[in-house]
Amino acid sequence: MTAVADLVHGKPPAAAAALVKQELGRPSTYFFGQLYHTPEVQALKGQPVFEVVELFAYGTLADVSSLSAEAQTMITPNMTNKLKRLTLVSLAQHDRRLSYDRLFAGLQVDEGRELEDLVIDAITEGLLAARIDQRGRTVEVTYAAARDVKREAVGALKEALVAWRARCTSTVAELDALVQNSRANRDMQSALTKGIIDAESRTADECKKELLAREAQGLDDDEYAPGARGGAGGFRRRA
Repeated sequence: MTAVADLVHGKPPAAAAALVKQELGRPSTYFFGQLYHTPEVQALKGQPVFEVVELFAYGTLADVSSLSAEAQTMITPNMTNKLKRLTLVSLAQHDRRLSYDRLFAGLQVDEGRELEDLVIDAITEGLLAARIDQRGRTVEVTYAAARDVKREAVGALKEALVAWRARCTSTVAELDALVQNSRANRDMQSALTKGIIDAESRTADECKKELLAREAQGLDDDEYAPGARGGAGGFRRRA
């Protein structure tokens, strides 16, 4: 059990509710999954505070409208800013390249400066690692903290991970085949290049042998010219 969950351990409902409200308003506390699952908090089910802690554990800004009116009034401006950062984390977990327009809609902000401040705050809090591209009006995410997952969603998450592993295995097999094919092509090219070099070497050796043989027989081309034999006048020794 985490330190946050320890706070409510053994507490009666009223005290547990007060502690939950305190943690929801604490600027440095962002993850409430374990707190949500404690028996003390589960005992608050049906109360507005339970709706709010569930929202902060698993929800986003878009889910606020589904809360009861009393639960919505519990959300202070500081808590809204915290929820916006958590919403940003959720968006970043699904897409590493987020356009300003998508973030405007998801975070319910209208100005680029306000959006950029939210991203910078999330980075400062260690929730994100990202680069703001003002010219391209995008946020390039390299890391996003993992948010809590509802227990009933674990099965779907497991299926997604199994499918991802299968895709990775298939991709690795395809890459191995490409590597093997590349090696085979390289070996073939190497053998072909060696064959060409060997053929050129043999041709050069044969030409050298032929020239040496002709010189040995005194048939150097410089000593003879066309003459009467085989043409007009054959061969004549040059003067």
